[in-house]
Amino acid sequence: MLKISAKKLRITQITLTIILLAVSFASFFSFNYFYSFGHIQNFGDAIFTLLQWLKLAGLVAIPVAVFLKTKRFDAPIKTLLVLTPLLSLFWTNQYINLAKIPVNSYQEIYWNLNMFMPKILVLILFILQSVLMAIIATTLWLGGQKTEKTSTQNRAQKTKQFANFLPIFLITMPLNLFNNIFGEGRLVAPDSALYSFLKFKNFTVWHFLALATVFFVTFLVYRFLKNKSSQTRYKYLRVLALALLVQYMSKASMLIGDGYNVYYTILAFIPLFICNIGVPVAALAIFLKKKVLNNIAFFVHAAGALAVFVYFGRDEMSNFGTVFNYSFLYFCFTHCVLFMICVLPTLLGEFKFRLRNSVIPMIYYAVVIFIAAAVSQFITSMTGAKYGEVNAIYPNFAFTQNSPIANSLPVINVNIFGLNFDALYLSLLFVAYVIIFFVVYGGYYLIIERRKCFVKTKNVI
Repeated sequence: MLKISAKKLRITQITLTIILLAVSFASFFSFNYFYSFGHIQNFGDAIFTLLQWLKLAGLVAIPVAVFLKTKRFDAPIKTLLVLTPLLSLFWTNQYINLAKIPVNSYQEIYWNLNMFMPKILVLILFILQSVLMAIIATTLWLGGQKTEKTSTQNRAQKTKQFANFLPIFLITMPLNLFNNIFGEGRLVAPDSALYSFLKFKNFTVWHFLALATVFFVTFLVYRFLKNKSSQTRYKYLRVLALALLVQYMSKASMLIGDGYNVYYTILAFIPLFICNIGVPVAALAIFLKKKVLNNIAFFVHAAGALAVFVYFGRDEMSNFGTVFNYSFLYFCFTHCVLFMICVLPTLLGEFKFRLRNSVIPMIYYAVVIFIAAAVSQFITSMTGAKYGEVNAIYPNFAFTQNSPIANSLPVINVNIFGLNFDALYLSLLFVAYVIIFFVVYGGYYLIIERRKCFVKTKNVI
């Protein structure tokens, strides 16, 4: 019988997991990946949805098992993720032949831009992801150490491992599942009283519940991790970061499919909004444990994530739908988890943030503002030239283009590399955000750091 050394097996697992993540990353850029979740027509669709959902959970559980060498999800991986991906292949024909109907005239105009991925590549990625996930799960199964335990102990251990897997399954839920209930031609129509009650608007009960949830969930996670070791804390934070990345990537597929908020092209996925770029930056801060990344995440992106909960944007310029709509759930989940992984390392004492640490984050944000403005101008210029000025896309990355404030200010254009920049507005935008950063940091210092000093003084007395 062929025997593979533990070292070679681990190298194989790591290599295959990296390939799996790369394949999955590419898969999110087809509308097929998330379109089926929001368009369940029959029992067969429901089964396929469940299988695909388990695969989404696998994108968190498998990297955690491989890279962090944890056995917490052994039973689910061995019993679910070996067969589930292979069973999903029975729906291959249905998956690649999903009929995409443009949501509006905007998607018709930009059809070729959105549907850039050929069907053959969609097919290859779907099969590759399923096969790779099954292979890695099998290697984890075969590579597990055998221990002598009673049947009762084995059952108890497996039950605990399934219980550990349940939160991952829940936080990787396809957030457009509720689109099967709410919407035109669905169970709850847009003209119904229930739909009107559940529709999100600023400064309603739903707004205040969303804001309260951010603080409440962050407090619960903080209390849960407070007395655990640094190593254990980071294991949980990395699970949260992986789940955040999975949900964040779903936006790419949704933009091409049913759209997100008021955005309907894949160009809106470019991570140049303050919170969008915060997702990879904060995730890297958690994975690499680098102080400079933590400072940027804590000072810039925590404030950005919190600020959007204070004001979601003008209602007439947004389309969140009901509080069960994908746009609202995605917005709340990603920004809430982003806020948590930005502040928790500092709250838990893993890093210390001092005022002098704000210099590099401010330089970083100035660079982001410049790049966001340049890319926004470039996309507007190119799409205007190709599709006509009336159909030009204004990405408004980092709010560098469309703003009521910008429209009321005198324009001071500066031409750099053939692109015009409104120097006055961009300068004021930078200053405004820096003020927000310092206000949030000031609130943190007054509430958290001063309280710590008070507790220490009280203990000494």
